[in-house]
Amino acid sequence: MRKTTRRKIKIMLNLFKRRQLTAQSGNSFDRRDPLAHPAIQRMSPRELADLPFNRR
Repeated sequence: MRKTTRRKIKIMLNLFKRRQLTAQSGNSFDRRDPLAHPAIQRMSPRELADLPFNRR
């Protein structure tokens, strides 16, 4: 293999590895889904009713 091809493969593998490590973290939640936050999941229905939601 040429040197540049090896370098590109190495960069791609590092990117995939970094993405896999961030996807597996237990503390992270999906920022696109605010209801997936652990603090909100622990709330009672009464507390959830008090949350403000933006109308779109």
